[in-house]
Amino acid sequence: MRRNAKSVMDGSAAAALLDSDYSVPSYRPRDRRSMIVSSPSASFSFSTNYSSMSSRDREAREGSSSASSASASLASVLASLEKFSEGLDDKRGSGSSQGKLVSANSVDSDSKVADKADEMGCFPDKYKFVDEKHKSIVLKEMLKMWEDDLLTDVILEVEDQEFKCHRLTLAACSPYFHAMFSSGLVESHQDRISIGGIDAASMKLILEYAYSAEIEINEDNVQGLMLAVNMFQINNLRDACARFLEHHVTVGNCIGIYFFAAAHDCNNLQEQSKKLVCDRFNQVFKEEEFLSLSKDKVIDLLSQDDLNVDREETVYEAALTWIRGDIDNRKYDLVDVLRNVRFALTSPYFIHDVVERDRIVSSNSSCQQMIDRALQYHVLRERRQDLDLSNINTVTRKGMPFSDMFVFLANHTEAIAASLNSDTYRVKALPDMMEFAACAVTGENNIYVAGRKPPEYGSSRRTYTSYRRGGIFLYDHFERKWLPRSSMNVQRSLFSMTSMDGTVYATGGCNAEGALDSAECYDPATNSWRFIAPLPKPIKQHCSAAVLGRLYCIGGETNDQTLDTVHCYNPRIDSWETVASMILPRSCAGVGVLNREIYVIGGNVAKDDKDPENMLKSVEIYNPDENEWRFGPELPEGRMSYQVVSNNGTLYVFGGENGLETTTADASKTGKAHKLDLKKNVWVEDSREWPNLSHPFYCIVARMSKKDS
Repeated sequence: MRRNAKSVMDGSAAAALLDSDYSVPSYRPRDRRSMIVSSPSASFSFSTNYSSMSSRDREAREGSSSASSASASLASVLASLEKFSEGLDDKRGSGSSQGKLVSANSVDSDSKVADKADEMGCFPDKYKFVDEKHKSIVLKEMLKMWEDDLLTDVILEVEDQEFKCHRLTLAACSPYFHAMFSSGLVESHQDRISIGGIDAASMKLILEYAYSAEIEINEDNVQGLMLAVNMFQINNLRDACARFLEHHVTVGNCIGIYFFAAAHDCNNLQEQSKKLVCDRFNQVFKEEEFLSLSKDKVIDLLSQDDLNVDREETVYEAALTWIRGDIDNRKYDLVDVLRNVRFALTSPYFIHDVVERDRIVSSNSSCQQMIDRALQYHVLRERRQDLDLSNINTVTRKGMPFSDMFVFLANHTEAIAASLNSDTYRVKALPDMMEFAACAVTGENNIYVAGRKPPEYGSSRRTYTSYRRGGIFLYDHFERKWLPRSSMNVQRSLFSMTSMDGTVYATGGCNAEGALDSAECYDPATNSWRFIAPLPKPIKQHCSAAVLGRLYCIGGETNDQTLDTVHCYNPRIDSWETVASMILPRSCAGVGVLNREIYVIGGNVAKDDKDPENMLKSVEIYNPDENEWRFGPELPEGRMSYQVVSNNGTLYVFGGENGLETTTADASKTGKAHKLDLKKNVWVEDSREWPNLSHPFYCIVARMSKKDS
């Protein structure tokens, strides 16, 4: 290589060169003495080696008298390189980043640019060459050596076939073989290795892929390939097989693909195939593939909430179809399979006309017990809170037109308009002018509300008069509006209202003269109220609950004090009795029923004093059979007027007042809910999104149409 002034560019010439399309960070010859030219085929770096230059060359390089001559010579070099660069850009297309001069940390370079630099007499002292063709050449040679059985050092035995291979290739392609050959396992010293769990055809395809990086995936080989690639942990090939299957899922094969994808951690494929199984279940369970499933897989399908069926009877038909597919062997699985049919969602007439008359079911005592519990659930609609729901699933399927939802009732119409309903809850406006309400839901799914405080204004004389006389309103699920019903015999405020055995009870409360001891009940069939026996003492701000056919009025206030007393009403003899008192006196407490026990939650211990220190976070639990109270798990915060509901065997609390006069969202609103974890005996926050409503609002659980928004 020539070493003279022409072969070494001065700083200005190099900067001019780098200012062209081969742009890089600013170049300073004394600080940065190397460059890399990148291309898709080769890389090289060059640097100016000042230590190897003669004193004459250094003087020519650095002397001011030679600068003009060197600049003139390099001008022609620059023009040639720029012209050559433009030619490369034209061939590659505009916008391409290939063929650019970049910093010394780059990997790619352009051999053509290196050749041009050589022609111009400025080839660098150091040259890093990267041959991209080398990879493909080596791969092709390895494939040829495998096909020609050259230098193979291990034999894989799969089924009745033998495959001669190279350990190095297998280990480089598969973590499975890498661990086998490099971790001191016994196979690392064997010349013959037996491979089980896959077929020979799939093994051959895997080896062809390992040596060529190419493979043809089709419907005949894809499942065998998936087994093999998961075993050998070849993730790229596994994903390719999954993508192929995603475009070939049908009603006829979606069940098999669903379980196959679940077993091999192909999440997208699993979700896609599961969606087809659930969406087309009416057709899927009639396919031969469904009949050939194992018991565990049938149970997995029948337990899905996402089944797109509008009737639970369809799930029962699917279960019996599978049983009859091999009745001699599967009759022993009948109970386990039918446990996943939600008989609480079927018609009781279907149970009577079809299920009980099926000899396969009626001859099985365990199945008969299951059916009896379901019939009890249907018959005792008003006593469902008293039933053991641990073996009764009431969660509706995806395709059903209705669902048991949390229903929030509030008078804040502006907040309600901005609230979004969800699959979990609905937000409804209370009747006009009603802000403080008492709510009750009957076993017939009738929602009743009544005003707990008389309104101070009113534009509708009829509505205003109805409130003043203790009017009750019924929600019309079809018209989605409130219908006025008969007024109470006594106008009352701050009372409690509860449904029991199809009748709505209003107890206690107060009027202008003070607390009331009167109580009355509403008969929906006759749309009329009648008095019942009066309470043992006048009470207001109490809570009430119905358990095992008895009505309990708990705590509250008299005109003078906060109470811990509990009164129990027996409708069969129209009589009240006083039972065991609570541990703590409290008014404005929340109340719920779970597993035949009454939960009294929070409340206020001081009459007419809403300071935060008077708010309770304690929970008391009453067992009617033992007539005893005990403390339950405390809530995170003391509040009164908690909204407490039970849904599908779980107790939930919402809202409440903490006694702080503030407009902050955390204090005046609540978008949070807590539910009781019975196993851990602790309240946990429900992570679902809930409406953020200001107090007062009320919550009940009712069966609502999914189309009702």
